[in-house]
Amino acid sequence: MYKPKIDRMFQDERFLNYISELFFFSGLIHSIDIQGIWTLSIYTQTGCGRFFTINIGPHEVAFSTFTKNEIPPLNYIVVDKMILDPEFSEIRKWIIEHNGEIGKANYKTATDRAYYISFNSDFKTASELLQLPGFKKAIISYWYDALISKRNDCKLSTYERYHNYNAVSKIVSYIKNNKNIY
Repeated sequence: MYKPKIDRMFQDERFLNYISELFFFSGLIHSIDIQGIWTLSIYTQTGCGRFFTINIGPHEVAFSTFTKNEIPPLNYIVVDKMILDPEFSEIRKWIIEHNGEIGKANYKTATDRAYYISFNSDFKTASELLQLPGFKKAIISYWYDALISKRNDCKLSTYERYHNYNAVSKIVSYIKNNKNIY
């Protein structure tokens, strides 16, 4: 039986918790007024499919793929290049332990400070990364810089037509009603 995307998201508690934590720790929860500059698409049909994609302007800053052939989802997050600094060694160790890598994000519109983190894990394990010391600093530094730049350009994301405003509203409501988990 077909279920609307938002209903599907709320029936998958681990996905809902992860996306809510990502909104919280990245600061997107404080950028609701500039939706359209950043976008959220859920259950997109790319390649093997994705649970979600978040874009700032024209480039992806986070996504998680569906599980394929019993391989856990691939999780991808763009952060500031400060992730390479010695103080972030715990994060880099965690990424390597989860079959991951860190590399230069090669989007035309990305700044030279854009680095990606990719790793395979379920959402419960991926949430561990978000809570590591320094992670919030690395993601907020890049995402906010990109958001401010795009806001100053007065341009909506090229993916604005795919943005799911209703999903964002539900996520924000979920976060506000579950403050004790943050």
